[in-house]
Amino acid sequence: GLPAGLAGLPAGLPAGLAGLPAGLAGLPGLPGLPGLQQLQQLQQLQQNQWQTEEWQHEGLFSGFVKSFNQEQGYGFIHCDVTWQLYQADVFLHQKEASGLEVGSQVSFRVHFNGRGQPQANSVSAIGGVAKRA
Repeated sequence: GLPAGLAGLPAGLPAGLAGLPAGLAGLPGLPGLPGLQQLQQLQQLQQNQWQTEEWQHEGLFSGFVKSFNQEQGYGFIHCDVTWQLYQADVFLHQKEASGLEVGSQVSFRVHFNGRGQPQANSVSAIGGVAKRA
């Protein structure tokens, strides 16, 4: 199921990369990169692709704080859009979480941290606490 231009990538790519938009298949410079760099570049391209969608306002996403562990100093934000992109909740570091609680509606941007996880930055509360489904 990979687009033709991505057929040479190493096996075992995360599921989220299998659905890359066709327009990314023919980008210059990808074939010569080593596997990890290639993967990171693809993630970046995928991120950029999504951030140019009409509904994507200046790279901001919205979601809610799904969990937070005060002792360990981190938690996670759930957002349907970023879940589609990364198949993971977005890591929330305590320095971005002041004043937030589980269920807080937030807007945020995403970068990849040193572990390659999507991590929230520019986090701010929007409105009240999300109603649990």
